[in-house]
Amino acid sequence: MNAKVLSILVAIVVVVGGLAAYFAMTPMYSSTVTMSTSAKVFPDLADKINDVALVRVKNAGGETIVKKSDKGWGLESRGGYPVEFEKVKEALMSLADLVALETKTSKPDMYARLGVEDITQAGATSKVVTLEDAGGKALASLIVGKDAGNAGSKAQVYVRRAGEAASLLAEGRTSPSWSFPTDAMTWVKRELTAFDSGRVKGAIFVHPDGSSVVVDRPSSKEVNYRVADLPAGKELSSPGAANSAAGALAYVSFEDVKPAGELKDAIPSGFAEYRTFDGLRLNVQLSKVGEKTWGVLTATYEAPVLGEGEQPDPISRPAADVQKEAADLSAKWSGWAFLIPDFKAKQFATTMDDLLKKDEPAGENKEGETPTLPPGDSILTPPK
Repeated sequence: MNAKVLSILVAIVVVVGGLAAYFAMTPMYSSTVTMSTSAKVFPDLADKINDVALVRVKNAGGETIVKKSDKGWGLESRGGYPVEFEKVKEALMSLADLVALETKTSKPDMYARLGVEDITQAGATSKVVTLEDAGGKALASLIVGKDAGNAGSKAQVYVRRAGEAASLLAEGRTSPSWSFPTDAMTWVKRELTAFDSGRVKGAIFVHPDGSSVVVDRPSSKEVNYRVADLPAGKELSSPGAANSAAGALAYVSFEDVKPAGELKDAIPSGFAEYRTFDGLRLNVQLSKVGEKTWGVLTATYEAPVLGEGEQPDPISRPAADVQKEAADLSAKWSGWAFLIPDFKAKQFATTMDDLLKKDEPAGENKEGETPTLPPGDSILTPPK
């Protein structure tokens, strides 16, 4: 082999070796580049978490704002109705803990595949989560896309920092796709009432025409409620016909809420009052707005009136406990109107017809006439 040929072969070996070394250190072209080390999506957010005063969640369908005030966190679109602090805390920490695993596509025409397109784009499924301080300065803003599954105890999600082209595969203890809901009512605890229905002594249901229905029982040992002023010749559909209506307030969740002062164009549609054996008095004033029923609730305490030698019902709680219960409920309900589910609204507006056998028409109380119970005293009378 002459010197010229040998030098050519050496040059080829050097070039090939150099290319091999280059490709060994450089991944083939792809829209995905693995990050050398995992990094927080928002590295400084954990240190600023206590500065967050507003959470803005926006998608193509609208915007939900959760705002901090001197009374705590509340829904801005619902007059500041209280939001659970733990729910806000969990949401904020889910963003502060979010770690970027991989850089994904930076091509706008590929964003929709990951769900990180601009929310103004037609058919967008993404949402934008923005955290602001009390002065309105954005502390973090993130376009949240599709969930990418779980890796052990971690949730993975596609995201894109607002204003940046590159999308990311991120991982955290919870996914911001569900810790920042766009449905305003998902932020609040929707339980309106929750107590043992066995405490209820009786209830009265008053209708706009002045008619009313009274149900009652003399003792908690009685399973079924009596119905006052049962029309002559009529009978209940079953011995426990009134039990469902009497226990309707035991658990109620609401569908929406607004300040009571904003309940405009409402038509009064009924009134329900419940009293327990131990003195708790719960009132529900019903109003119709279109086909929907809204309720304004109040809670008070009135010491049970006992006859000579009569003992409190065995399930009665101490007066101090019931007084506190009434005060807590008043604080929770005062100033608010709640959208009542249709099936609950029907129970709060129980009529005599609802309780009688359906093979015969039901009688009605004459306007202004107070129903009378079968033997045994009732503590319930229609409101004036």
